[in-house]
Amino acid sequence: MAGKLKVSSETLNAKAAQVDVDLPTLPQAPKAPCELAIAQEAAGFLNNNLQQLDAALKAGRAQNRRLAACLRAAAAAYDAADAAGKSGINATEVRPSLPTSPRLRPPQTRSAVCPGCSNHLAPESHTPAIPA
Repeated sequence: MAGKLKVSSETLNAKAAQVDVDLPTLPQAPKAPCELAIAQEAAGFLNNNLQQLDAALKAGRAQNRRLAACLRAAAAAYDAADAAGKSGINATEVRPSLPTSPRLRPPQTRSAVCPGCSNHLAPESHTPAIPA
């Protein structure tokens, strides 16, 4: 792939506004300046050309409207996709996976210092070591 295409809904809407403009209106059909056959024929030729040009402008205007509608629909689709992605990201709760600890017995209470061992507290059921 040569490059990535970056599209924003603002760009699409701006392009739709550029495309969706009124085209120029045509002037009135000219009238023959006199009753001469050549003048009447020339005026008729201009009228036919004016009608064809008017039909082409109307078709172009209809295409402009369709293109602008497509651009606006694409912009709305991009906005909807962005909103759906954002809500999906916001709905995801990040919880660290903590290991479960094994069930341990509750600690024994220690009531006094072990007389035989001076480095730890003696539990109530502890029998001190007697030095020999």
